[in-house]
Amino acid sequence: MRCSGYISLVAFSAVLEINSFPGIEDCEHILDVYQKRPRYREQNKKFGQNGALDLNIGLGKILPGYRYVTSPPVIMGNVAIVGGFIYDNQSAYEPSGVVKAFDVDNGELLWAWDFLSPKGIRWDPTQADFTKNTPNFWSMGSGDEDLGLVYLPTGNTPPDFYGGHRSPEQDRYASSVVALEISSGDVKWSFQTVYHDVWDYDVPSQPVLVEWNTGTETVPALILATKRGEIFVLDRRNGQPLTDVKEQVVPQTDIPEGDMDGNVYAINRKNGAEEWQAHLNDHPDATITGSPQLYEEILYVPISSKEWATAADPSYACCTFRGGIAAFNTKDGEMIWKNFSIQETPKQTGKKNSIGADIIAPSGAPIWNSPTIDPGRGLLYVGTGESYSSPAAPTSDAVLAFSLKTGELVWHQQLLAGDAWNMSCFIGSSYNCPEEDGPDMDIGAPPILVSVGPGKDILLVGQKNGMVFGLDPAKEGEIIWKRKIGVGGYAGGVHWGMSVEGLKLFAPNADTDFIGRFDGERFPGVYALDVRTGEVIWYTRAIEDCKEDEKPACDAGVSAALTAIPGVVFAGAFDGQLRAYDSDSGKVIWSTKTNRSFDTISGRIAKGGAIEADGPVIYKGNLLINSGYHYGSRLPGNVLLNFAVPKK
Repeated sequence: MRCSGYISLVAFSAVLEINSFPGIEDCEHILDVYQKRPRYREQNKKFGQNGALDLNIGLGKILPGYRYVTSPPVIMGNVAIVGGFIYDNQSAYEPSGVVKAFDVDNGELLWAWDFLSPKGIRWDPTQADFTKNTPNFWSMGSGDEDLGLVYLPTGNTPPDFYGGHRSPEQDRYASSVVALEISSGDVKWSFQTVYHDVWDYDVPSQPVLVEWNTGTETVPALILATKRGEIFVLDRRNGQPLTDVKEQVVPQTDIPEGDMDGNVYAINRKNGAEEWQAHLNDHPDATITGSPQLYEEILYVPISSKEWATAADPSYACCTFRGGIAAFNTKDGEMIWKNFSIQETPKQTGKKNSIGADIIAPSGAPIWNSPTIDPGRGLLYVGTGESYSSPAAPTSDAVLAFSLKTGELVWHQQLLAGDAWNMSCFIGSSYNCPEEDGPDMDIGAPPILVSVGPGKDILLVGQKNGMVFGLDPAKEGEIIWKRKIGVGGYAGGVHWGMSVEGLKLFAPNADTDFIGRFDGERFPGVYALDVRTGEVIWYTRAIEDCKEDEKPACDAGVSAALTAIPGVVFAGAFDGQLRAYDSDSGKVIWSTKTNRSFDTISGRIAKGGAIEADGPVIYKGNLLINSGYHYGSRLPGNVLLNFAVPKK
């Protein structure tokens, strides 16, 4: 008997219910995945707890919308097999893609398969949560009761387009069709359509079961279609191809992987040839996200890291990274010196998290902004981020001054003490979240050095908590003034960069509410402050330009760096608006919407989205800007735009 009753789906739900359907021949039950809506038939109270099952049990903390059901369960006899969709490209520590099988009479969990083992397991809430960041089964499955197998098309381990962190187990069943035994969840066979998929080639199609004539016999077969337009015909008993299949090696290139792995390159700007390559030779998670600064044939490179995300793994001994600066000779790439934002070497604190992983400190204080050069004092200035573990270091959320010649840390001024945070806190996990739990208020914008008179300089600093400071570089960063311009949050306050024209400092403010943690009235937009006193000269609020279905990815926050030229300051926003402000009054001179489609010079259609991180680049009457930024759940897109003053 095969149950084929009514099935309905509503996204973002995590509850499984079974209801009684008198009158449906050969099928006593149906499955209904739902949110809240009127019940039209009598609920089967014997199923689960009062007729419902929570599908999120065993998955740990899940951010809203990060895992939900997108396809009906596969009903095989008395077994309901359920998967789920994982919100792609948000982190490398997303919810488990575990597949679960339930008894349709009482809701008992019969088995679970988490993609990391060829064996299904019997699981109950006393056991550890399922492993996060595995492939998933989000499409529609098929089954063969005679063979006792269910066939599941699979996705891959998040994120889609990077696989350097994946284990062989995470890759083994990705972008495949997997045959599981209905009785146990054990893998009978699997057929992988792409090895180490970093192109988002999930298998989206339901396997079609047919009887296939080979010319000599008729065999039970499975037909599988892929995103690449390929169609595979497999013997569904063992997964062997019934038609010719040729494995094609993906061509490799000599293009460097870039700086996410801590590499530094010198590229000939005329022909693109690589002159030299160097490496930070630092922590395994070290990366470069701030622009290096070139001064007198020495390249000063800021050192940031990905360890803030690695710490989300409960078994990870958090944390051992220290931010820093490395200086390279531009002639040959030889490292001249390297120093750290935290002078003390991280060591075990004697404490462990709840599953026994060591807690290591001090750590963190990444430098992800571009260094500011002070030739007169022979120093460079940088801002640091939060600590990753407790206790927070005295040089986190601070301005540091390093010697240009030797790399010595000359002085530091901490602007927010006690800020220790990592990804474990953001996902609500208690394992590696420091006791301070943030608030993650880095100094991400490069400090700006401004002369305000003979022998008198001010160092201007913006922070993600909405604070802007004027520091005295002649007195080891002594605070001259400070100004609160916003509530602040994970994207600022001041996030990526401020700008100066004369004695006016232009500061962006995002004030985007990601998770409701930071309360207060919000002031997204652009401020002009007096460089000498911090007094507000003008403030212009950014007016939101968002459709309802674009929220919350779309809002008015100004997080990207600002760009100023004489008389005009330019600002891009999360909603894709690019605005030009009169630098004296703050009046919007012109604006344009980049969150739309564009006809490109290549003949293709490109789409813009959020403007984030980089500010506009001005060159010979042209303004160039990128639009589209999916990281952090902002509006996606990928277009380079060039605006120019019309020629007379």
